[in-house]
Amino acid sequence: MSETPLAVEAVAVSDADRLEVSTGAVCVVFLAVAADTFCSAISTPVAPFYAQSLGAASVGIGCMFGFRNLAAAMLPTHMCQRIGNMGHKPVLMLCLAGAGVSAILQGCAPNFYCLLAARVCSGMFGAISPTAEAYIRKVASPRVFTKYRKS
Repeated sequence: MSETPLAVEAVAVSDADRLEVSTGAVCVVFLAVAADTFCSAISTPVAPFYAQSLGAASVGIGCMFGFRNLAAAMLPTHMCQRIGNMGHKPVLMLCLAGAGVSAILQGCAPNFYCLLAARVCSGMFGAISPTAEAYIRKVASPRVFTKYRKS
């Protein structure tokens, strides 16, 4: 009885199926987006109770969410426009640093006005997800991008 060698099938991988960066770099970008989303998911539901403990009235709580969303609507768009000048990585790092500082400021706010300023700062640096998506779109072919976007 003769053994036949295992047939190794050659799979052609075209350049259209590759990333320009390592998979580890893409994982770091995904972790950054996940951390930002996790931070927002934790702080947003607790923020009204925290604001009340600092003496905010109902109008102040509404302003806290309104000002943050106003900052999130205006300034991240400006950050994404800066990508052309600065590149994806510096903008992503700036947004991550700003989000981290604003999270620390929210947690250490001694009064409502400092909490309000920290929430506005959080909105200002909220361009993490769009910047990460633009980076992945840049380093991946359309076929690979749709694969990463689905996961």
